[in-house]
Amino acid sequence: MVGNQDEIRIGGLFELALILILGVSCLLFFLYVIPYHLLYEEQMQLFLFSSDYFLSYFSKPGWLACYIGDFLTQFYYIKGGGAIVISGVLGVVLLMLFLVFSRVGKRDSWLYIVLPVLALWFLHTETNYRLSSTIAFFLALFFFLLYSLIQKQHKAGITGLLLSIFLYSFIGSHFLTFIFLVVIFDLSKRRYSSFPYWLFLVVIGICCPLFCREYYLLTVRQAFLYPMNTLYGFLPSLFLVGLFMIYILSSDNKSFRYQQKESGILLLFTVAFMAGIFLNINQTREKLLSLDIETYSENWEKVSRKAESYQMKNPVATYFTNIAWMKQGILPDKLLSCYQPFSEGMFIPVGPHSNPLEITFSGEIYYQLGDMNMAQHSTMLAMTFSPQSRSARLIKRLAEINLVIGDTAAVNKYLRILDKTLFYTSYASNMRTIMEEGEQNPWLMQKRSLIATYDTLRTAADATASLTMLIESNPSNKAALDYLLCYHLLNKNIPSFMEAFDKWYKEKEYPLPKFYSEALLIGLAQKKVSAKTLESYHIPNELTATFMTYTKRYQEAEGNGVGLQKDYGDTYWFYYHYAQKKK
Repeated sequence: MVGNQDEIRIGGLFELALILILGVSCLLFFLYVIPYHLLYEEQMQLFLFSSDYFLSYFSKPGWLACYIGDFLTQFYYIKGGGAIVISGVLGVVLLMLFLVFSRVGKRDSWLYIVLPVLALWFLHTETNYRLSSTIAFFLALFFFLLYSLIQKQHKAGITGLLLSIFLYSFIGSHFLTFIFLVVIFDLSKRRYSSFPYWLFLVVIGICCPLFCREYYLLTVRQAFLYPMNTLYGFLPSLFLVGLFMIYILSSDNKSFRYQQKESGILLLFTVAFMAGIFLNINQTREKLLSLDIETYSENWEKVSRKAESYQMKNPVATYFTNIAWMKQGILPDKLLSCYQPFSEGMFIPVGPHSNPLEITFSGEIYYQLGDMNMAQHSTMLAMTFSPQSRSARLIKRLAEINLVIGDTAAVNKYLRILDKTLFYTSYASNMRTIMEEGEQNPWLMQKRSLIATYDTLRTAADATASLTMLIESNPSNKAALDYLLCYHLLNKNIPSFMEAFDKWYKEKEYPLPKFYSEALLIGLAQKKVSAKTLESYHIPNELTATFMTYTKRYQEAEGNGVGLQKDYGDTYWFYYHYAQKKK
């Protein structure tokens, strides 16, 4: 007897230690491994304290879960807030699972309930998984716990039916979790006469989303998944149902006792699952989100440092790197020191196959260059494709754009929205101060000095038209000029580069970057200009001599660039002759 007590006590200590380790690991994971993921989630939602906003939740199923989830998501704004919120919510879910299993029957070991929590942890590594889905799972457990407390079978049956009908409106798709738990729980209580009742519950689970989908304006798939986006959201429910089937519907229905062997298996499984979580992390996405958020915050040196440390061969990473270098005034000097997929790293094309992240990223360059019409177009498009078509970050950007172009009515509209938030009221107050200062505000003067004085019909993909318009409106907009020149260089469009250089750069007292000089030598050689014309470009004689040596060696190599890469791999000449676009 004493031996059994010691065994249980040791088992309890083991369980407690593992729970604490998992809790700390979860907190540190979200705090340090994917912090930008959580910041982006907060930026892509907008939680308002207003009656109209609250009533808007009734337009979709799961209003209670979604409202609570979005309320908590806004605290991701605080540094470390996302990690604390998610870890806390998962801890509360674990406690609820413990209470649920305690109602089902006594357990000497309850550690297996961490499996659904691990599944929730796994789901929170995805950007399209909402905290509302976890809240919905918790509420399904909560209402099931209430159901399990009802002793009389007929009262429990009536309660189960009513909850099954109304829970779809309250928690969305996880009402199916409640239904399956009720059926399995009744089976565990030997209520075999309730088969028609169980069948009726299953029919409700199938018909309720189908009957309500037209009211909620959802497709059949969305009706069965909302507020989730994929079937993976039911992973915690599958774990939970599996545990019920194993430990409740066992033939002898005896309590599961702690055994060292079984705990070892569970420990191995837990470690394997956590390893799977870490392996599932999309490091590329997290790095891109870090570049995006630091770019949005205009931390240009931080963007440059991160990009150089990442060394990513990704067009979107190059896009943010080019913006940071442009804002620092070093784009022409650093152009070929990172991966450049031709001009695809200058602008992000938006089309039918673009994902929401690309659409959100695409407008940043236009805002920083001063093309406010295209910036507003891209922001509105991003708002449309944001998870709930409302975003604090995009509302802020629309307010800034309209302040720059002088549309005070639109600015006040957006600021009144932000006044109803918890964390953006100070931002709204600062924007009103800038609006009152007008042209006396340095930030506003600098932004307005970049905007175009005219606009023209053009496609969203016509980058040269946008850059040309900005330069013609303000020839001193060197950032736009450098961007246009580099755009032509990356496309190997030497004639267009020469034309833009001669028209807007040549006569200015701008320094002549190395890559510009190298590109000019190619263009001038193609035109076979005179020595006097060559001299007018003020290209260093040493560089001209190096170009002549390179040209001779290039001709001798007959297209083989292996021998040239060591001495000329960092030149525009080598890029011009050997860079190829991958299919």
